[in-house]
Amino acid sequence: MKNILIVTILFTVHTTYAQNNFYESTCDCINLIKDKSNESELAYKTKDCLKQSTTNHPEKVKKIFQDYVNDHPKTSIEFTENNVSVILTEKLSEKCPEFARIDSFFRTRRNNSENIIVTVADEICAQARNEPELSGQVVNRIRKKSFEKYLVSIYAQYNLNDSLDFKRFEDDLRSELEKNCDVPNK
Repeated sequence: MKNILIVTILFTVHTTYAQNNFYESTCDCINLIKDKSNESELAYKTKDCLKQSTTNHPEKVKKIFQDYVNDHPKTSIEFTENNVSVILTEKLSEKCPEFARIDSFFRTRRNNSENIIVTVADEICAQARNEPELSGQVVNRIRKKSFEKYLVSIYAQYNLNDSLDFKRFEDDLRSELEKNCDVPNK
């Protein structure tokens, strides 16, 4: 009986350590992200950290999901498999304060995405005013930089893969630019 108890304790400690190792490696990677002002870059780098940790620790991720199913007995394996990012986000937010802050930032941005056209247009206008010679090439560079910076929020409001929604985005941005500043369109 004593041996079974010792094996059980060792297994529990190892399992907890394995999961913490996954969380720690993900959190360490996220803490190394220096530029957190560009939301598109932040999203890509955060995703890369998760992908790297998941790839490096597949058995630990599997254990996290098994524990999730065990903790939620009415949840099916299929539900767990279909909600991988939701489960990892929930668990990682508990273990990594920086990830929780980034996740909260993106949730807020998605919730406030209805103002993204104004934000993008304001930034384009501000940058355009600082350019000594405003050519079409300069405007395209400014627009591209603003799109990349706010890509996550833009996608929250517009499906840029859909040609009709992309046209709506372009029309909304053009209209906002016309209201706020004199920036030539393409």
